[in-house]
Amino acid sequence: LFFIMYFFALFFLHGVSEHFRTYYEDNDGAICETSLCLELQSLCGDVVNMVLSLFMSICGGVDWRDLWVILRDVSWVYGWAFIFYIFFMVFGVLNVVVATFVEQSSLISQRDRELVTQNELEKNRQYYNNIRGFFEEADLDGSGTLSSQEFEDYLGDENVQAYFQSFELDVTQANTLFRLLDWDESDDVDI
Repeated sequence: LFFIMYFFALFFLHGVSEHFRTYYEDNDGAICETSLCLELQSLCGDVVNMVLSLFMSICGGVDWRDLWVILRDVSWVYGWAFIFYIFFMVFGVLNVVVATFVEQSSLISQRDRELVTQNELEKNRQYYNNIRGFFEEADLDGSGTLSSQEFEDYLGDENVQAYFQSFELDVTQANTLFRLLDWDESDDVDI
């Protein structure tokens, strides 16, 4: 970005210095003190001021029309070159910079989505392991299957009810869960 501004600054300074040289030669060595020359000296007097003026013209520090008017008065070539500079910087360079930031934000957002997905999958695994552990504890006879009677007896315990509430499940929902798992309606669920 700085290199582009520096290149344009040198180009415009060439025109400004030619304007001063021509004025000096045409007016028998008189120093230019017109309003145009005073504005050129303040905004475009040296490389630093020219680069600063070009920077301010693309970011709102100076209205770019003001700088365009004085460069146009130097020569129409510099006026149109300045219009090209503004167009190139605003629609070319700055949009690329903004697009880079947007792309990086998108990548961060994508990583966040992946992280949320991984967290949800981990919660599902934990939930599965907790339910499996619950069914194994409820299998009092150690048969590897859980009968509806074993399930009902286990649900009668207050600690088990509190455990189910930690999953935001009501005991009546637990009975529904058992009926869903008992797909062959045998009153037994394989663990």
